Amino acid sequence: MSISRKRLEEIQNIPDAAIDTSDIPELDEHFWETAKMVLPTTKNSTVVLSSYKVFEKEEPHIALFLQ
Repeated sequence: MSISRKRLEEIQNIPDAAIDTSDIPELDEHFWETAKMVLPTTKNSTVVLSSYKVFEKEEPHIALFLQ
């Protein structure tokens, strides 16, 4: 999902009092007693399967490493 800078600024400038939260339940003590912090992962791994022959002509030093 993407959002324009202009729309993001508009949302950030809405005063808290103007936001209707009547349909959102309050978080009670039970929620906070059982809540667990989950940190996002900061690294993504990408695996590419390729033959060393793909690199032989343009990147021979990489081809040697992959053999």
